[in-house]
Amino acid sequence: MPGKGGRRRKYGHGGKRAELTSDEDSVYNDACSDTSGQSDNRSVLEDANDNEVDELAQQEAFEEKLREAIDGLTQKSAKGRTICFNGIEKIFAIKYIPDFVEDRKMTIADSVERGLKKGRGDEQSTAARLSTLLCVQLGAFESAEMICRDHKSTLTFIASDNTASVSARAECCWALSMNQFLSGNDADDTVEIMQLLSSIFSGSYLKGNGAIANISADTAALHAAAISSWTLLLTVMTSADIYNLLASDKTNSYMPSLNRLRELLESPHLDVRLSAGEALAVIFELGRDFSCDYEQDWALDLVEILKELATDSNKYRAKKDRKQQRANFRDILRYIEASC
Repeated sequence: MPGKGGRRRKYGHGGKRAELTSDEDSVYNDACSDTSGQSDNRSVLEDANDNEVDELAQQEAFEEKLREAIDGLTQKSAKGRTICFNGIEKIFAIKYIPDFVEDRKMTIADSVERGLKKGRGDEQSTAARLSTLLCVQLGAFESAEMICRDHKSTLTFIASDNTASVSARAECCWALSMNQFLSGNDADDTVEIMQLLSSIFSGSYLKGNGAIANISADTAALHAAAISSWTLLLTVMTSADIYNLLASDKTNSYMPSLNRLRELLESPHLDVRLSAGEALAVIFELGRDFSCDYEQDWALDLVEILKELATDSNKYRAKKDRKQQRANFRDILRYIEASC
């Protein structure tokens, strides 16, 4: 006999869950979707806020470390100062922070000046590099030109000082050239620096009897730096100046003759040969911007020398050096031939 209430439904209020109609199921899913969406939005906002906090914290930590390095430039230990110079140099090379640097420019500039004057070797080298990076950081401010000008005399003194470290002299050549390139290119200053640089690399010219100059690898690296630095300053001159001042038979205090520059291609040192080849390519590019017949006959003789260097297989040269030389001089040869 059936009970009073009849047979209970399989799913009632006391069961696991009442079955949903299709419409109810749709509403339920929409509600879940809305809740999930709100949760996702909150998650995205929280992540964004966290990222902003992290970035701010990282920036503050970065600036604090940079301040510590700048303060470290005044310590008594030469090794410690050099480490701080290196640290600031690396930061300036990868991060552009002009406003931060502008507020501390005199502190950094004075430390660079002291490092150049009182330091030795590595400290002078790192101080010279930082001089240029400081000018790059301050490029948007008028102070950049002032600092480049203030450092010029000290950099010039070290670059020309035969008793100074060869590596420091090389870095000072680069700093002089790049600072001048960045700071407005006063014509008189440019001529003065080019004169100094050409006097330095003249040590790699052939001797009066035609013999190859006998110099050490370190001195060759200095000469190569001076050639490349000199070449950079060629690019701020007008094509007309190059055409009129640089010729195969002309020599003046800061513009050696093309014949002299060609002698550098006979150097036993790869870095001198490469720097000289690049200098000649730049000279021909600028000279022929002014006139397509620039030193046309002389260039024919130069091409023959470049062909030898581009196919050099002399066993007394290191294999790596031969490979690099051939690759570089093939490019230089193609350019010179195309413009002849």
